Amino acid sequence: MPYEITYLADHPHHLETIATWYWEEWDQHEGWDINRSIEFAKNGCNKDKLDIILLALNEKDECLGTVQLRQDWGLGHETPEKLKHYGPWLGSLYVHPDYRGKTIGADLCKALMKATKNIGIDKCYAATAELDNFFKIKGGQTIDEIDFAGQHMRIYKFSLEN
Repeated sequence: MPYEITYLADHPHHLETIATWYWEEWDQHEGWDINRSIEFAKNGCNKDKLDIILLALNEKDECLGTVQLRQDWGLGHETPEKLKHYGPWLGSLYVHPDYRGKTIGADLCKALMKATKNIGIDKCYAATAELDNFFKIKGGQTIDEIDFAGQHMRIYKFSLEN
């Protein structure tokens, strides 16, 4: 199944899809409404500065997955105090359930790291309660832990240097 990885900034008609995925997967569980998810996605419509959102699109222009790199953990006051000295953040890695297990998530992360390295970013961080094996395979090093949103999460650091 062929797909391309590209910027949300080049395909803004997918903004609603991405925002809906964010809301369904994470934001509704935090008690946020869809407007927060839309704002979060809008912030990622950049190509040469943070925040950046990448998409995996098939030949029919259907969105298969997404990932982003954000300067801050969340929107304004949402960043836990313990995490304010880290950044930027790799996050919101989501692959539509019909397309999981096909390397799309790994390809999105690889493309994001290349895109952000091209704008002068040499490291990034990620937090997860579930994707430890994935982040370790991708070269992440556990550097901290935090309890957030009812989950115990590990903080990973990634070097984008050769």
